[in-house]
Amino acid sequence: GKSWPNAQNSSSLDKVLQQLIRSNYAAGIQRIDALNRAIFEGLQERDRWNKTYMCILSDHGEMLGDFWDASTMFEPFQKNSPWQAAISVPLACTGPGIPAGHVVNDPVSTLDLASTVLDLQGARSPAGLDSVSIRDLLHGERPAGGRVVVSTLHDQNHSFSTALRRFEDGQVLKFVCCIGVCPFGLEV
Repeated sequence: GKSWPNAQNSSSLDKVLQQLIRSNYAAGIQRIDALNRAIFEGLQERDRWNKTYMCILSDHGEMLGDFWDASTMFEPFQKNSPWQAAISVPLACTGPGIPAGHVVNDPVSTLDLASTVLDLQGARSPAGLDSVSIRDLLHGERPAGGRVVVSTLHDQNHSFSTALRRFEDGQVLKFVCCIGVCPFGLEV
């Protein structure tokens, strides 16, 4: 079968188990891809492909054993840590005006899709909505200034927040704040 990259910082996690875990995850992704393909084909059959915006995303990243060796305080198969693999969420969009192959390197939030959908329909976001339209980013334009994107998790034993920002020089920095037990081995 196919060989998958092993988990990061996980030398004590059995390599065969890592391959099994990642193989099962990949099988689930292949099934989702097949379902998405059926939607795409339906849009093409109805001549709606070039008239429809679609975004494919997840509600969380994945932690398939990454950082197994790094901390005994977090379950390495769950999303209860501020590691990039847990907080980074895939997001791919297509639609009128979105250049093929366009990659956005600026941090964005899935919450931003609410304002983006409204913006694409010519509607305004309601006051107080914690969302910013990413329409301009999707269409290839650069935003003015770096925006901070925040992700927070409250767990039984700890809470953490991360803040990501892209600076004018292109560098993206992440700030992590922990309350309770921190993944870096500190009690805060």
